[in-house]
Order: sequence, then C-alpha cells, then structure tokens
Amino acid sequence: MKGYKQPVRIHKNSLKIKETLEDIGYEFQNYDPKASFIETYMNGLATHSEHDIEVRHMVIDCGEDEELFFLLAAMTDDHDYLQLFVWRSPDKTKWKDNWWICDCYNLKIEQDLRRHDYFGAWFYQQRKSTIEEIKEYLQIKNNKSNG
Repeated sequence: MKGYKQPVRIHKNSLKIKETLEDIGYEFQNYDPKASFIETYMNGLATHSEHDIEVRHMVIDCGEDEELFFLLAAMTDDHDYLQLFVWRSPDKTKWKDNWWICDCYNLKIEQDLRRHDYFGAWFYQQRKSTIEEIKEYLQIKNNKSNG
C-alpha cells in the first residue's frame, strides 16, 4: 500500500469502484459488498454503512460522483496512474490549458521512451493537478457537455 494524499468518500459501492481502487494501488482490509459507501484514507480504505458515517477532518465527500472520487483518490507521489495532469499556458492568448489523465504508472519512464503522446506533455512542463485544479477540470468538462 502506498501513501495517498487525499482521503475521500463516495456514497456508492460497486465491483467497478472496488476494482478501480485496487488498480490504483489500494488494498481493502475488509470489503463489504453490501456497504453504502467507500472511504479512502492516507494508507488504506474501508467500506461503511450509512449509519457509520461520521464527519472526518480532511475527508472530501464526493457524493455519488465517481470521476471526482477516482481523481482525488489517485493522488499520490508513488505513481502516476489515473492522475490528472495539467500544463498551463504561459500566454493564454496563444493556447489554452491542457488536461489529461495518465494511463501509465511511471510517466518519467514513458517520457524516456519518447512515446509521442507523452513527449508533448514533457515539453510543456506538465505536473500533477491540485485538488482545486481537479474540481476546475470537472467543472469545465461538465460545462462543455451541457453547453
């Protein structure tokens, strides 16, 4: 189990959510398929029933938003998989900010191999997104799909 940066909660529980969290690197201590929600911690995760829910300091409650949940749950320095990267334009008049979700575990290795799709990100000095940037990305994405 790696060290994750942001504890998060989702008010859903499904095999897809469990498998995606395992792909990211989380390990369930006691998985309950009947639990109402899943909560990640800095070094693990758990399932709970609604009557067990309590307000925990620093836990972001994602409601039922799976995309927000996974992007926040993936935040770690141990690997790059499923993390949202951004590179910001130094001159907003020339091009806009670019966002992308990494599909490899170690971006540096992919850049060293000079895979074309990752080379542009390296050239433009990409970095992992902050919590605020993840929320901004989802807001922009949702506005585009609704507009």
